[in-house]
Order: sequence, then structure tokens, then C-alpha cells
Amino acid sequence: MGFLQSLIDVITGRTRKPAAKKPESKPPVEAPVKEVVKPKVEAPVEKVVKPKVEAPVEKVVEKPKAEAPVEKVVEKPKAAPDDFTAIRGVGLATQERLNEAEITTYAQLAQATPEQLEKITGRSAVRIAADGWASQARKLARKS
Repeated sequence: MGFLQSLIDVITGRTRKPAAKKPESKPPVEAPVKEVVKPKVEAPVEKVVKPKVEAPVEKVVEKPKAEAPVEKVVEKPKAAPDDFTAIRGVGLATQERLNEAEITTYAQLAQATPEQLEKITGRSAVRIAADGWASQARKLARKS
């Protein structure tokens, strides 16, 4: 009950009965439990020891395996990629992207569509077509 409510009760002449207190409940007390431990009884164990008998060991000699003849693989030296920076609108970064996509020659560049080149380089297909990458690549392929 708050202070204001008590003041109102005094002024109005009302009296309130204090609320009945609940009896405190105590937790139940448990009786201590005694643990009964029975001693373990073990029967005597006899240990049986078997004598070690070693069998004669034969030496096994493996014959060396015949090696298959090794063929020498001669890799053809890769030709240096064509210089795409000679094409208007192609810089070093664009050339690197084309080379990573395994477009390394002017002939390969001339065969690619502007849409394919757009996916590889990130440049606009409209801009690639307007700059004439394919026609420039064809001319350069004829010269080399």
C-alpha cells in the first residue's frame, strides 16, 4: 500500500485490515542416506604362460619391377599472344581479361561476338561493335 493511499484512508476515515501473512513454508528435510558398500570378492586367477615358439623365417627377396618406358612429352612452345592494345578501345586490363579467357590471337578475337566479348571484358557490346574490334582484329590477323 502506498503512502498516498494511506493518507487518503486516514482523511476519509477508512481503515484497512492488514493482509493475513502466509505461513512460511520450509523445504522438506530429507534424512541422510547411508550408502552400503559391499566389498568385492575376487577369485584367485592363475596366469598361464605359453612358451614362445619362433618359426624359421624365410627371406623374401622381391624382384625389381620392370619400369614402363617413359615417353618424353615435348610441349610445343606457346606462341606469344597477339598485342590487342593495337585495337582501338582495348587497353592492358582488357587484353589480360581476353588472354585469361584463352583468346590470344587476332583471329580468335575476330570470331567472337560482341556479346561474348562483353561477358569476358565487362565492356559494353554496343561499344565493342562501334569501335569495330572484329574488323580491326581481322586486318591485324592478315598482317601477322
